[in-house]
Amino acid sequence: MEVYVTDCFGIPDDAIVSIRFGATRRQAPLETVGVHPLKFPVSGEAVCEPLKIDVLLPIATTRLVLHPSEDQYRIGFHSLDGSDNPMEMGLNIRGALGSGGGSDGQIRPGSAMPVKFQDAAASAKDYLEAHGLL
Repeated sequence: MEVYVTDCFGIPDDAIVSIRFGATRRQAPLETVGVHPLKFPVSGEAVCEPLKIDVLLPIATTRLVLHPSEDQYRIGFHSLDGSDNPMEMGLNIRGALGSGGGSDGQIRPGSAMPVKFQDAAASAKDYLEAHGLL
C-alpha cells in the first residue's frame, strides 16, 4: 500500500507526517510525502485496519557521529526555536557497530558537533537548508 499526501491546510511547512498502519510506522517531511509515497506492507485482509496519522514538529536537532568502539552516548540538542532550555538524551547503540568500548558502564559524551571534517557535509547541508539555499 502506498500513501501520498495530496494537499494540506494549516500545517507548517517543517512538519513531519507520521503514519502507522498495523505494526508499521513511516515518517517523512511534509514536503516529501506529496511526491514520494509512504509504503506499507499489506495483506488482503489487513486493508480494513485504520491508519493512525500524526503531524509532528521538530523542537530540537543534533547530529551524532557513531564510533565503532563505543555503544553509549550522551548528547545535547540545539533548540530550533532559539530558547536556551537545555535538552539532553542518552543513547545505547547495539547491533552491527559492535560494543567494544563503553562496556564499563560509563556514558561518554557523544560527538554532537562536527569533529574536524567527519560531519562537514551534513553540517553544510543543514546550514544551506536553514538559510533557504537548498
